[in-house]
Amino acid sequence: MTAPGLGAHLLVAGGAGFIGSCFVRDVLGRRDGTRVTVLDKLTYAGNRANLAPVEDDPAMAARFAFLQGDIADPAVVDPLVAAADAVVNFAAESHVDRSILDAAAFLRTGVDGVYVLLEAVRRESERAAAGERPAAPRLLQVSTDEVYGSVEAGRSVETDALAPRSPYAAAKAAGDLLVLAYHATYGLDVVITRGANTYGPYQHPEKLIPLFVTNAIDDLPLPLYGDGLQRRDWLHVADHAGAIAHVLAHGAPGAVYNVPGTAELANREIAERILDLLGKPWSLVRSVADRPGHDRRYALDGARLLALGWANRIGLDEGLAATVAWYREHESWWRAARGADWDAWYARQYGERLAGSVPAEAVEAEAHVGAAGANGRPAAGGTGRATDRNPGPRGLRCASPSPVPVAASGARSSPPSTRHRSRDRSGRSPGAAPTTTSTTPGPPPGWSVATGPTSSSMRRPGPTWTGAPGIRSEPCAATPSRSPSSPMPAPPRPPTSSSSPRTRSSTGTGPTGAATRRAIAPRRATRTGRASWPGRPPPRPPSSATAAS
Repeated sequence: MTAPGLGAHLLVAGGAGFIGSCFVRDVLGRRDGTRVTVLDKLTYAGNRANLAPVEDDPAMAARFAFLQGDIADPAVVDPLVAAADAVVNFAAESHVDRSILDAAAFLRTGVDGVYVLLEAVRRESERAAAGERPAAPRLLQVSTDEVYGSVEAGRSVETDALAPRSPYAAAKAAGDLLVLAYHATYGLDVVITRGANTYGPYQHPEKLIPLFVTNAIDDLPLPLYGDGLQRRDWLHVADHAGAIAHVLAHGAPGAVYNVPGTAELANREIAERILDLLGKPWSLVRSVADRPGHDRRYALDGARLLALGWANRIGLDEGLAATVAWYREHESWWRAARGADWDAWYARQYGERLAGSVPAEAVEAEAHVGAAGANGRPAAGGTGRATDRNPGPRGLRCASPSPVPVAASGARSSPPSTRHRSRDRSGRSPGAAPTTTSTTPGPPPGWSVATGPTSSSMRRPGPTWTGAPGIRSEPCAATPSRSPSSPMPAPPRPPTSSSSPRTRSSTGTGPTGAATRRAIAPRRATRTGRASWPGRPPPRPPSSATAAS
């Protein structure tokens, strides 16, 4: 069982989707001889335009092939697996709301499709054992944090029991269990990644961040489910795709690897940040009826992936700013991506909800990693302070931080305010001086607009992980542009045998064991000390009096 190396041939199922296309663009962009065949059914979420940067580049196009087809069709899958050194399965119907309306397609792709892929890999593994091909193909199953269910406190580790609460999550969990069963029964070389909530360019506009961005651009209501305090761990697509490539090259057969994000925030604060970046008023946000079985919180422990040598590079502040800028610059893409059935789906999903909606109250959203879950207790690993942005040893910090913007006076500039408790119709706080800030801002400071195959996308030339031959990870297009920083640190040593895996905790204590239950400080008081801003030093440790409170 060996991972594919230089010049490998990868079969990427679902490679025209959001995360899959980022993976394809990155792998072929390395120009190391790797060949990629994409198999995609091109449902509403599969978009051939996502692969245009590859097909428009002669050098990459020469190592690329595309086939429209269904992974649940053995006649299509079998010959493709026979010709591949590895299979990476991104194929999935992935929107929870759609799975509630109609679960059949989710089961066909997430269960039947995974079974067909596994059977094809099993047959090729038998051929390899008989000497009929050089090596058995490896299969990487791309999964989700939603298989763990709602997490009130602490962080999900890979050994936690699966507890899916939506048809989508149940289909993904079933696929994961099939993959692990084929490893145990037939000895197949398989690995699984479970990623956090992913955002970035080329994401279908039905998902929360692109939906809010595109609706705000058009001055349409932003439908916020319930109180908007559902918490998610946010992961940039370039980091997600890079982690998948790293696990494909280095992951142990039969292992599962969580891919956490870089910041845990409530949906309400995501809405606030998007409106700030676009210069739009909070009055666009409408509280609508929550969806059935809406999970309150997801949070992943990334210690196992960190021990494998991977760390995220893109923080939420820079990643979200780049994403908003990308959608503003690529209006033709997202309007076309909505497709012919968009209006009917939107009316079915949000029509009655918006008709019965009310203005969303501008309450303070908790904005820190390790924040209180549904029971109001701080999660394990967090102190309960609004400055606790990075997940510390439980998650993956950005490995290549960029400097915090510096104001003209030489002082550190604060992130844009997201306070909307009382604003006038223009979006300004009462008493604030008029501003000349454009409602269509250009790229934020320190960013640049790149040209070339990705056409006006935000590009970062940052460091490239080179720890594995053939399967390395490089940042996707539409990520921040900054000067290359110090090289990637050496992978940390795996935990010793005496170390016990980190598990969920409901004690409400921090890593030192000190009690951490405390009131959340007002955001205004902590706004300039956010630990999530790249380059920001860690918060000062609390005094003994504070730690004991």
